Amino acid sequence: MNRLPFTIVVAALLLLAGPLRADKRGELSLESKAKPAGPSAGGAPTVTVTRGDTLGAIAMKLDTSIEQLVSWNPGLDPDRIRIGQKLLTGAVGRHVEHGVQPGETVSSIVRRFEVSIRELKRWNPRLRPDHIRIGQKLTVYTNVPLSRSKSIGSPSRGHLIKGQRLPKHHGYVIRRPGSAWGTEETVHHIVGAFEALKRKFPQAPKLRVHDLSYKGGGRMFGHRSHQSGRDADISYFQRSCNGGVCPFRSAGPGTIDARRNWTLLSHWLQDEVLEAVFIDYKLQKALYREAKRGGATRAQLKRWFQYPRGRSDGGGIIRHFPKHADHMHVRFACHGSDEECKSLRPLLSGHHHAAR
Repeated sequence: MNRLPFTIVVAALLLLAGPLRADKRGELSLESKAKPAGPSAGGAPTVTVTRGDTLGAIAMKLDTSIEQLVSWNPGLDPDRIRIGQKLLTGAVGRHVEHGVQPGETVSSIVRRFEVSIRELKRWNPRLRPDHIRIGQKLTVYTNVPLSRSKSIGSPSRGHLIKGQRLPKHHGYVIRRPGSAWGTEETVHHIVGAFEALKRKFPQAPKLRVHDLSYKGGGRMFGHRSHQSGRDADISYFQRSCNGGVCPFRSAGPGTIDARRNWTLLSHWLQDEVLEAVFIDYKLQKALYREAKRGGATRAQLKRWFQYPRGRSDGGGIIRHFPKHADHMHVRFACHGSDEECKSLRPLLSGHHHAAR
């Protein structure tokens, strides 16, 4: 039996397989015939797999790697692609690692980021839409702005755009839902701090959260501030809280639970999200000592506390203001995307600032 020369056999096989191209190392490989399929519903470009395609050939055509294609298409089996299958060739918008908040559902998350449930499941292959849990991390690609809400103006003369209502939580009680609106960041910071607190002190009593802002901000009855979604009045942890809830009740150096209160405050201070916290001067010493025991540096103590320099001193994020022995007034800093947000930080050295 006559045998064909080896070179003729190879040439015939290559003609049947399709055109050749050189890869980045100068080696020959099959060129993909995958056709661009235009943008997907979420805005990302795709390619459609055609007969004879391999993932390697498609990656070569796109000047990328197989690993990158797999990262764009979570759950993709590199060895099992099928004719007609559409593959994403890029990520949709900016990448977000979203931590599930109390009260959130898959439906509310996809509405917030303007994506589909199908996309969310593709980016998170292990996602079970009916069984998400608080704190669960979800990968999202979105074109929505970094922050939808806007804190406009100052806390004592401002308003709130697209605010978010503080959700229910096992760490606090909300007095009036209608006055529990804040910026997305304010709500995120409050919930995040209470999550951290409950992890450290699972049996801690609840605190009372009184007013933040109205849905659209503006003047609020009983307050001169709370107008732009960055303020929150929160009761203190005390050594004795009847009924499992710590009320708005005047605290003293011997009754305040410094350790639990400092857990909340240090969460915000370490994250550098506070503009000011108004706390009666007589309570600051216990918190200062707790911070020192926790390892705060001399520079941090000086920047964080007005104590021990006196209640008239102009420094410190935690500072005295009258009528704040029964609750702390927490004011979060302007978010970087809020160009019309005004900080009153320069006024804190005097008594022109309206805290209530």
